[in-house]
Amino acid sequence: MAAELQAVFEVLVPILSPCARHLALSREYSYDTSTHYALWEDAPGTTTMFGAVVMKRRKVSFYLYALALYRDLRGSIGKPLLPRFVPRGSFFDFDRIDPPALAALGDLVEVSLERWLLERSR
Repeated sequence: MAAELQAVFEVLVPILSPCARHLALSREYSYDTSTHYALWEDAPGTTTMFGAVVMKRRKVSFYLYALALYRDLRGSIGKPLLPRFVPRGSFFDFDRIDPPALAALGDLVEVSLERWLLERSR
């Protein structure tokens, strides 16, 4: 199971990592390890997590904080991705590679990044 979860982690990180070039990353809080990848953005007076991929004991969680900040984005969650969504924490759980869900997640990350940047520019 550990090898399967590592494979899932390695597929999820590249979905989130392109966002890094668009964010004012916090070097203090952002992570890039074999089990935890996180993008934290510095803003005046605060540091906020944009997203993270975290390997846990039985699953890999993909956090997307924009879903907590901008609840209307939840309507953009694709059908293949919905069963993996945990609303209380605004994250998705994966225990295997699921191409349709991964494609929907990629689309959602793009929409979330666009909204994040729009709100940050105001």
